Amino acid sequence: MSFPPRLGVIAQRTVLDGKEPVRSVVLDVDGDWSALDGVNDPNVPDACVLVRMSVLTDADPSLLDLAEMEPGTEAFREGPDAPWTFEPHTYPDEPADNS
Repeated sequence: MSFPPRLGVIAQRTVLDGKEPVRSVVLDVDGDWSALDGVNDPNVPDACVLVRMSVLTDADPSLLDLAEMEPGTEAFREGPDAPWTFEPHTYPDEPADNS
């Protein structure tokens, strides 16, 4: 499995700086990817930047396991050696689709 070579992802700076591992990956219904540390608020100013997914997969090849995720999915894990779990993704201000 692999991501498209030029795929962009919104990534927390704490992940890019190596301070925290990726613990949450979102592929929203619009096809936008984000990689979050799962402990710090990604919504504070300058907390996230847009980078190529390859920057993250080069540092953590286990992220390649998520290349086949369906839009509207979030993957979680406790840490870099833990297995991924999946659930439907909605933003906090959106109602969940229970259909």
